[in-house]
Amino acid sequence: MQSSDSDRPSVRVLPSVTAYRRRHGLTLVEVVVGLTLMATLLVSALVAYSGHRRQLRRSEQKRVAVSVADRLLVEMSGTLDGIPLSSQGYIAGHPTWFWRTSPIGIVAPMQTPMTVVRLQIVELAGAGAATVLASVDVVEGGR
Repeated sequence: MQSSDSDRPSVRVLPSVTAYRRRHGLTLVEVVVGLTLMATLLVSALVAYSGHRRQLRRSEQKRVAVSVADRLLVEMSGTLDGIPLSSQGYIAGHPTWFWRTSPIGIVAPMQTPMTVVRLQIVELAGAGAATVLASVDVVEGGR
């Protein structure tokens, strides 16, 4: 007696457990890993953006401080006394800023003594800390 293909019992192959899960969604571990990666990228982007905004604000402050220093030098140079050697004052429109001058030294090119005066634009921060936003050294003759 010969056996035919129709006499054999049929065997049904079941899909693997992994293939079954993939067909119906993601595992909890995959979801948690994906959320962790997305959170890491989001935090990195927010930190970079925050640093960029802080640097942009500081650059704008320094640009304005240089403009203020230029205006003050023009005003002080136009007076009879010139730039004061040791003085300070507040800057209108900037409640936490002030200017100050201080003598740096004396130079004598070609036997003519001249005083070097430093003008600084300073911002007062919390706890009495001061940050120099702009600093200019000016040579004045005849003092």
